[in-house]
Amino acid sequence: MRFETCLAEQAALHPALGPQDAVKLCYQAAFGAEHLLSDREDAARQLALELADVCPSPGPLREPISPRYARVNLSVWKKKGLPGETLFRLFCRCAAGPLPESAGELFRQYLKAAETAARAGQLPFSVSAWQEYLAGYFAQGGGAVHHSPRYREAEQPHYRVVRLRDLEKISIAEALDKDS
Repeated sequence: MRFETCLAEQAALHPALGPQDAVKLCYQAAFGAEHLLSDREDAARQLALELADVCPSPGPLREPISPRYARVNLSVWKKKGLPGETLFRLFCRCAAGPLPESAGELFRQYLKAAETAARAGQLPFSVSAWQEYLAGYFAQGGGAVHHSPRYREAEQPHYRVVRLRDLEKISIAEALDKDS
């Protein structure tokens, strides 16, 4: 699956997607979860708390964000009664796994793809909003960002980024897709 397809699907699934959220998506699509696991115990605790607080709901369990990575929806994971420990292991494998040498170049390509999509009117924000956000983003040094307040309010995101190939390896993956 191409990044452009993933970006279009994310825009359709999450209409509150703004420039900041698109940059977050591009970053995660290129780098996965590598920036999120500085304290393994705290990360496990945070996932357990988030799983305890999230309401179970139907929907897609995984949302591919690039040919390499997907976001796993915690509310769907919980609805299916899946163990948090399994998701944590998948998340850790993603965060600790070696990055492709081309991750930085992929990030730049994904940012260009987002700009192309904004120019074509395929995203829920204008190309000028995109360019304005990017200028500030790079002026502050770039890097990982959080979702925008608007996105958090409207979309209530609760997910973990995992490698698609790891998610597909777990024995329950096929059954999960049939239940969605």
